[in-house]
Amino acid sequence: MAFWGVVWWGVFRRSGLNLVENIVAAVYFTAQTFIYTLLLRLILAPFIIGRPDISGTVLVATDIGIYLTYSFFFTYRLFRETGLRLILKQLALIIAFLMIAFGIAVVVSRVNIPQ
Repeated sequence: MAFWGVVWWGVFRRSGLNLVENIVAAVYFTAQTFIYTLLLRLILAPFIIGRPDISGTVLVATDIGIYLTYSFFFTYRLFRETGLRLILKQLALIIAFLMIAFGIAVVVSRVNIPQ
């Protein structure tokens, strides 16, 4: 969560929000995303229960879809950037986040933990 607050503060400097306000906005964004994901999972549950072949795929796809869609809407409402500029900035931040997350996952997976 702090990642988004810090990078939003750096990328959307002209919005007038300081670092703490951006971190609070990131916490709010994350909480809302969790709530929307939970609601959609509850709606989808009757259709995917007992279908282990698609349940994981459907849940991951809905999580990613909600996250991406809501991230653009949330940043538009918060920072009031123009359409194309907002999309490019937010996509760059999402790609950076994924690169960092996957990089950490690779490093952690290569660590040998003694038994």
